[in-house]
Amino acid sequence: MQLTGDQLVWIGGISTVLIEFLKFVLGLKKIKLDKTVLTILVMIVALILGYLWSAPAVALAFASGDPMTTLGALVNLAVAVVGYATLIYNIILDNALKGLKGLIVIMKNGSGA
Repeated sequence: MQLTGDQLVWIGGISTVLIEFLKFVLGLKKIKLDKTVLTILVMIVALILGYLWSAPAVALAFASGDPMTTLGALVNLAVAVVGYATLIYNIILDNALKGLKGLIVIMKNGSGA
């Protein structure tokens, strides 16, 4: 599994927009963001991008009339989406943690640290 140059540019642009949006909202509300919340937001974005870049395989999954073939195609699609999403997640989370330095709170035992 490999990302193309265009996809890396999109990931960079999306992570920049996400970071600047979060900086704006956090500055406006004067709050800090929990790392868990950031992780969930980044994973949602990564899953959406992973699905969009694997979308052509969805049509092929339902092209067959055989349920087992369809199920196998859907499992392959899910693996591809999660694989892409993991790669995208790592890139965006790394950029977000660097860009939001000082605005992220890591919770320990239920209390802010």
